[in-house]
Amino acid sequence: MKSVDFKEKKDTESTSSLWQKGQPYIVNCCRFVLAVVFVFSGFVKGIDTMGFSYKIGDYIRAFGISDWLPGFADILISFALSTLEFSLGMFMLVGIKRKLTTRYTFWLMIVMTLLTFYIVLANPVSHCGCFGDAIVLTNLQTFLKNVVLLGMSYIVYRHYQSIRFLLSKHVEWLVWRYVVIFSLVLWGWCYYHLPIIDFRPYHIGVNMSEAMGLKPSEKELSIVDFYAENPNTGEDMTDKIVNQEGFTILLVSPKLEVASEQHYDLINELYDYCLENDVRFYCLTSSDKEQRLDWEDRTGAEYPVYVGDYLGLKTMVRSNPGLVVLKDGVIVNKIANSDIPDEYHLVGNFELLPLFHSHTTSLGRVMGSLLLWFFGPLFFVLMLDRFLIYRHRLKMEMIQAEEIQNESAMRDKSELLKEQELLQKDCAKQKPNDDIKTDDIDKENNN
Repeated sequence: MKSVDFKEKKDTESTSSLWQKGQPYIVNCCRFVLAVVFVFSGFVKGIDTMGFSYKIGDYIRAFGISDWLPGFADILISFALSTLEFSLGMFMLVGIKRKLTTRYTFWLMIVMTLLTFYIVLANPVSHCGCFGDAIVLTNLQTFLKNVVLLGMSYIVYRHYQSIRFLLSKHVEWLVWRYVVIFSLVLWGWCYYHLPIIDFRPYHIGVNMSEAMGLKPSEKELSIVDFYAENPNTGEDMTDKIVNQEGFTILLVSPKLEVASEQHYDLINELYDYCLENDVRFYCLTSSDKEQRLDWEDRTGAEYPVYVGDYLGLKTMVRSNPGLVVLKDGVIVNKIANSDIPDEYHLVGNFELLPLFHSHTTSLGRVMGSLLLWFFGPLFFVLMLDRFLIYRHRLKMEMIQAEEIQNESAMRDKSELLKEQELLQKDCAKQKPNDDIKTDDIDKENNN
């Protein structure tokens, strides 16, 4: 029995020793996985805060708490949650505020795992939107993903001391403020204009006629639900919009009753310009007749207003209202409400105007610019931090060398003083003997 107990104890100690050796690698591996997932999740939702706010609104209505919250709660939660995810991921990546970061990450994953477990059972929404429109997961896939991340977050939370720093504590305050401010500025720019990366099916360059003819299984995202109907005659205007040659401008407003009226005068001027240049101009909305008439009274709109699917319209352009420019059924440009050109830009040949030309940038170039703008200052801070650390270490070494030199000089001086004291003592001892010898000589001379 003693030999068996000894063997079990030895195996336990061996396992414990193996875990201690591999712990830093496991913890930092989990840390980097969590960091990448959180940064990606926060980023794709942050650059499309309006789209994420739609999903938040679905959750609010599904849980029946819309009466308890203000109307702007969905967009506020969208900004806050995407910023929180992105910031936690970046903090985890560079290793700052390790204890707080790992704690909040673990708590957030507990909440998200419980939420997605309920969603799997009750199915109040079709998909959670955890990766925006970039990666669409089913509710079950999302729950399983969160279970894995919850386990990783627990490991990192329990052993946060093993997380290695990429920056010193001297610049932590600067880095976390920079991350939060950068993310909020980027989200705000994308909300005020349009997302810098469009993951939706109605992106610039898509041929709507060809896309509508495909089966949903033949493409990643579906736009087969797009339709437009003349509410006065009941005529289907879909084919007229997507298959006509030349330019067509669509003023898209999922709900006219909540659409911005800030630039309605510019919209009316653009419509007049389109009439003068034989460019088709239609408004698409899902609002009922009363709301359409109210919009026409408030804005003086004279352009034709057609009815479309609410979900499809809010997917087309992340602005209410927003412009979608078609050429031969191909989307060539999308304009936010804040970027609608005024009458001073609507001069000359319309085909030469920026409005009627594509301004897309490749995904690689967009990501390269973002990485440069984001990591450029961080890299500068890192280099400055390393320089300051090196300078401080060099200064301390110089001080230590000076102290050693001073101690050596003091020691030499002390030894010299001691030698002088001994020499003086010897001289003092020899002086009486010299005096006696001098007296003896004097006596002999006198004799």
